[in-house]
Amino acid sequence: MPRNFFCIIVALICLNNTVSANDYEDAWKALHQNDRRSAKLLLQKAMREASTSVDAYLTYIYLQSFEGKESDVKDFLSTAYGKLGDANPYIYSLWFNGSVLGDYGKKTNAHQLQLLQKLLNDPAINGSIKSAAHYVYATHYQYSNDFMNARKQWSQMETVGPLWQFVGPFDNLSGSGFTKNYGPLEHPESNAKFTSVNNAAVNWFTPVSTNEEGWTFPFAHIRYTTAIVYAQSFIQAPADMKVLLNAGSNGSLKVWVNDQPVLSEAKELVTELDYFSNHVQLKKGYNRILVQLGYTDNSFPNFIIRLTDENHNGLKGLSYTSSVQSYPKAAGTNAPTKSLQHFAEAFFEKKIQTEPGNFLNYILLSQAYLRNQRIAEARKIITDALYHFPNNSLLRLQLMQCLIKDGNNTLLQQEVERMRETDPECLLTYKVNIGRLQQEKKYEEAMEELEKSVAMFGENAETITTRIQILGAQNKMEELVAALQQGFSRYPENSSMVTMMFNLTKNLNKDAKGAIKLYENFLKNNFDYTLITSLATEYNEQGSPDKALELYKNLRGYFPYDPEQYMNIARLYYDKQEYRKAFDYTKQALAQAPYVAAYWESLGLEQQQLHENNAAIESYRKALYYDANNYGAREQLRELQKKPAVWKAFPETDVYALIKNPPAKEYDYNFYYLLDEKSTVIYPEGATELYVTTAVRIINEKGIDAWKHTSLPYNPNQQSLLVEKAEVVKKNGNKMKAEQDGGDLVFTGLEAGDAIVIRYKIQYYARGRLAKEFWDRYTFNAFVPIELGRYSLLVAKNTPIQYKLLNGNLSPEISTYDDFTLYTWNLKNAPIIKEEAFMAPSGDVALSLHLSTLPAWSQVVAWYRDLSSSKTEEDFEVKQVFEELFPYGTAKLTELQKAKIIYNYITGNIRYSSVSFRQSAYVPQKPAVTINTRLGDCKDLSTLFVVLGKLAGLKANLVLVDTRDNGRHEMELPSVEFNHCIVETKLSGKEYFLELTDNDLPFASLPYNLYQAAYLVIGDDTTRAKLCYLQATNRTKDKVKRDITITIGQNDIELSVKALKTGALTSGLRSDYSKLSNEKQKETLEKSLSGSFSNPVRLASVNFQGLEAPGDSVLYDYKYKVNNEVAEVGSMNMIKIPFGDVIASMDNFSVDERQYPVEYWRYENTDEYETVINIQAPAGKQFIEIPKNEQCSFNGSNYSLQFVKKAGNQLQIIRKASIVRDDISPADYVAMKTFFNKIVKAESKYIVFK
Repeated sequence: MPRNFFCIIVALICLNNTVSANDYEDAWKALHQNDRRSAKLLLQKAMREASTSVDAYLTYIYLQSFEGKESDVKDFLSTAYGKLGDANPYIYSLWFNGSVLGDYGKKTNAHQLQLLQKLLNDPAINGSIKSAAHYVYATHYQYSNDFMNARKQWSQMETVGPLWQFVGPFDNLSGSGFTKNYGPLEHPESNAKFTSVNNAAVNWFTPVSTNEEGWTFPFAHIRYTTAIVYAQSFIQAPADMKVLLNAGSNGSLKVWVNDQPVLSEAKELVTELDYFSNHVQLKKGYNRILVQLGYTDNSFPNFIIRLTDENHNGLKGLSYTSSVQSYPKAAGTNAPTKSLQHFAEAFFEKKIQTEPGNFLNYILLSQAYLRNQRIAEARKIITDALYHFPNNSLLRLQLMQCLIKDGNNTLLQQEVERMRETDPECLLTYKVNIGRLQQEKKYEEAMEELEKSVAMFGENAETITTRIQILGAQNKMEELVAALQQGFSRYPENSSMVTMMFNLTKNLNKDAKGAIKLYENFLKNNFDYTLITSLATEYNEQGSPDKALELYKNLRGYFPYDPEQYMNIARLYYDKQEYRKAFDYTKQALAQAPYVAAYWESLGLEQQQLHENNAAIESYRKALYYDANNYGAREQLRELQKKPAVWKAFPETDVYALIKNPPAKEYDYNFYYLLDEKSTVIYPEGATELYVTTAVRIINEKGIDAWKHTSLPYNPNQQSLLVEKAEVVKKNGNKMKAEQDGGDLVFTGLEAGDAIVIRYKIQYYARGRLAKEFWDRYTFNAFVPIELGRYSLLVAKNTPIQYKLLNGNLSPEISTYDDFTLYTWNLKNAPIIKEEAFMAPSGDVALSLHLSTLPAWSQVVAWYRDLSSSKTEEDFEVKQVFEELFPYGTAKLTELQKAKIIYNYITGNIRYSSVSFRQSAYVPQKPAVTINTRLGDCKDLSTLFVVLGKLAGLKANLVLVDTRDNGRHEMELPSVEFNHCIVETKLSGKEYFLELTDNDLPFASLPYNLYQAAYLVIGDDTTRAKLCYLQATNRTKDKVKRDITITIGQNDIELSVKALKTGALTSGLRSDYSKLSNEKQKETLEKSLSGSFSNPVRLASVNFQGLEAPGDSVLYDYKYKVNNEVAEVGSMNMIKIPFGDVIASMDNFSVDERQYPVEYWRYENTDEYETVINIQAPAGKQFIEIPKNEQCSFNGSNYSLQFVKKAGNQLQIIRKASIVRDDISPADYVAMKTFFNKIVKAESKYIVFK
């Protein structure tokens, strides 16, 4: 697979282990101790022994690699090649090692070219290795600027092609397109129409040119970085034959022969050629090969197909065409699509079985795995080796290579730190130290460390470059120039050296011509795309555009399949105002990639300049057809069609007239809105633009504070912002522009009586399945006056739109404008929202307009299911954790037990973390990342539960939630305004909802802000999808139980309390007390208790049970004294009953009536209270005037208070309450107050004794 794995953390090649005895075994014993000097001497001796020579030599190669000297080993062909027996697997695993073939590119080492020749001429080398060798040879010629010989080598790779038909792009949201049927399998005919990811009709097409590099690059022709694409070719066979179909890919892969599936790999792997293979039956005549390639966030997807014999040699007599031919469709069978095992993997797996003590084979097998991105397998085999020798730096370096391939930076950093500590004299440690010192700007120390490294391991281009960087940071220009000249002299064909020398010559020596000459000389015998384009730029700057044009034409000749090469030339001609030539080259680009909107837009611009307006109109239409978000093409199209701007459709309000003529009435507010206007356009292709206009009058200093700095709400990742106005209009009419940074506005010089005007436009650039959908919400009233609120929607005709008004009636004015329908909702002097305690968010109580083009919630479910599905795969870390959690399997465990084990692992080991630069807004991170970093947000933790649950045989789903903080009515119509994610699972037939982000929350408990929250289950069945409101009948109830014994002294009372809290109430206790010493626990609890008394409180003791355990309850007992709590009234004494918990208070409910419901969940966090208080009267005294019992209820909530006089001057008080936390309507507010008053009155009684 073409890629450059050069210098990914050092010379991260590998290390070795061997099987024989004597010096060879002793060498490995030395390596286990990281005594590489002794190991090298022992290996040299072992190389002289026939039984150990090969293993010793290969181990020596890896040792040299570890020290950055692998290319110094130049005798592989003469010393080891002939002794390998079957050389194929060894060559395969050692392929990129500098002692063998090294990285792709120009070969400056003669031994690598000699080995290439040997591989191509040795009959014992299989066809797969030979085909790959041709590719390596081709890249050598390519980077030697010899494209003629490069093409000769590519042509000998014996691949299917280069003639292919393509169709796409199709939806591959988060890799979900792999299993979908988009139609190309059933329809090979060229005129077949398919629906692409952007809802455009596409058909099979054959580019004028396709690449001839063995591998096929669909991205050149279908320029989407996330897509499913198809390619088909027709192979003519001279007779029926059974052959091997071999494939490699960068992406997920499916292959059919005559519509029969033969290969299938769902993971988006980066493999070498021939990694996948399976037997297929070709029929005499034409046979259809169909390839499905899937990729995400990838601009270099590719595949390769080879038809070979059993030894991977290409078959003779086959011919290929991209033209559709009649072919025999295979009968429907269940033929296997699993690939045959790769020869190198099979070879070294067998070697390990027969020689388990030979660690060389572990490394060689790991290398074979890594070449095809089988990272989990590579890690496992190296981890097995490290189990025996955990300090072996050669093995640990191999593990680092696995982690690099996996993008596992967390574990990689841990490994690097480990090596710094355990092996301070190795090359990697020096490199890490130098890099760290540079970051810390300790340049003298960095240079000292560099010199030590050079003394031990030698000088090379990398160390010279590092020296130059350090000298540059120190501004030591003379020494820098000397170092650069030395580096350029030693490495004149190193592109980095050439680039630095170019910059030095141009910028320091002010010699532009000399700098250009450097590039020109280098490019005579070298090819470097970046340097060529830099040289073209330099030619233009120096007034030689024809030379720049010649360079781009050369690139077009090298890569005739790449449409960007044609567009580069077209842009040059356009800038020169040679529009006909620009047009010709753009047409050639479209012949290569017919569905690229930007190319169609360029064609329209060129046609416009050529006064071919009708043709330009069609080109702009095509641009919009393939990309609705091409706003430039849209504006050009309307201009050519002589249509007015869409914004002319909206009502116009003169904001300055509003400011000049304020309302006659005065407002007792800090500020008010003169105008709050939002205007939205939905185009027929699905793109959306909106204008927002706001005019605000500032009344006082608090108004200034509210508006002196404001941030405009927009997402820079998916939207563009254009601020047209942001100004202060002074009382005298003068205007002052605001200071602006992106969406942040600062209004300076703001005074009471001034007005603020803001007008901005947002264009949406979202991509993906929901990109063409629209949803929005607008509230017409607020907590301050709004003189005029307006929402306008201009929607393309035949675009279905739903809208719904909440909390009132307001009919839109409906009219037509061009090909649009205009809806306008106007409201003058909207009722002002009155702020009330425990009210819902304004969106729930205001007059709100909800709009959506999404037809149903099922579409949201299908979208998020596909978006998150690829993150529920089991990888190395997931399987490792699962085995640790269930070492004896899951067969004997109930579903509930399995779920609790997984839940407790996540809440006990992973911390909640949500940081924008680490996490996507919607896509969960890989479970392995969550495990390794021990960090994740709600969707990451929930996904980890789903993945582990799947391994344990549990059915669990992600659940999108809109927490109650946002209200219950934020999404009256289908949209994606969720702000949280939890898990839904069914255990023994019961439904449970699990919150994973609180490390102190018991299993099946839920935090208070999820009470009746809106949620959407992301399940497999989308047909029944609907927005529901969380009931969670199987959650752990939130209860408080207290047993209190009160002893009354002369002036003080002493209390002994046993308290039990369950459910979500335990989270706060664990958070506050679990990490404290007992003394700190006493101090914290005493402070908390003091808040309930006006007299001094002294805590004597406290003891917690269940703080550390992940159970559903916490028990704690404590004793304390309250001084002077006994009141004296004449001959009587009395105390107030210390219940410990307040069930009802009138503090926030003094008003007689309410306008909006009480959100009781904000007030109450407990389901049940039970308090039993036992009071012993002082000796010689009796309780008198015992209060009456109380019992009351309201809306399903029940309260009782009972006083029971016991023998021996004892009084027992029993209080019970069960609470329903549903919202309380304004109509029930008086009844709620009555309920509260009864409780408050009952609990305010004193206990009197005499």
